[in-house]
Amino acid sequence: MPGKRLPLAATAALLIAALVGCTNAPTPGSSGSASPSAPATGSASAAATTAASSPSAPSSTSPPAIPPGAINYSVTDWAIPAGTPLELGPSLGQIPRATLESVEFGKHPEGKPGFTRVSFRFRDALPTCRLQYVKEFRGTNDKVVPVAGNAHLAAVFFTAQGPASGVAPVTGDGSPVVQGIAKYDEFEGYLNYGLGLQTAPQSDQVRLVRCGHLQYTDNRTAPFVVFVDIQS
Repeated sequence: MPGKRLPLAATAALLIAALVGCTNAPTPGSSGSASPSAPATGSASAAATTAASSPSAPSSTSPPAIPPGAINYSVTDWAIPAGTPLELGPSLGQIPRATLESVEFGKHPEGKPGFTRVSFRFRDALPTCRLQYVKEFRGTNDKVVPVAGNAHLAAVFFTAQGPASGVAPVTGDGSPVVQGIAKYDEFEGYLNYGLGLQTAPQSDQVRLVRCGHLQYTDNRTAPFVVFVDIQS
């Protein structure tokens, strides 16, 4: 007995239903790639929060204003130079070599954030400056120079030398942020100073630092200044 043919409208309805069912059916892997996309935003937010609260995240601040009568002014961003050094250069004066005349501490609680500044005042030229956290202050003679503080920040100046007396006078007080300072090496144009910083005991605190330089245009004997700022 020959089968009955369905009306044309019924046939079309069945085809549309079948197509809709195929469209809504999940394809292999589609739900696995789509569902993780929702928590991905949460993961990014969590990472951003972690970075913001991490000690290595630099503060968003404006650089200090250039002092009146100064030129060749430059300053780095805040950073934690634990692995890669923080450098400011190259040297603006290869000949003659920069000669360190004095070191001066200054406190700036008005800064946002507040900081302690260590100013190295040079004659003749501006040297390159390199900052890096180190385990100890060890010179080319392989001797370790002890400096007070529980964190060690090395400040290395290139195309620089110490005064003829061998020791530059230090004025001011850097405590409680900077507990000590000492020259620990001088060799072939490199002048190395160690800054002993104090951080909270039994904590993961790491102080953010930055480096800057400028040149005064007045008649002072050491118009070239390289400064190191340490956040309070």
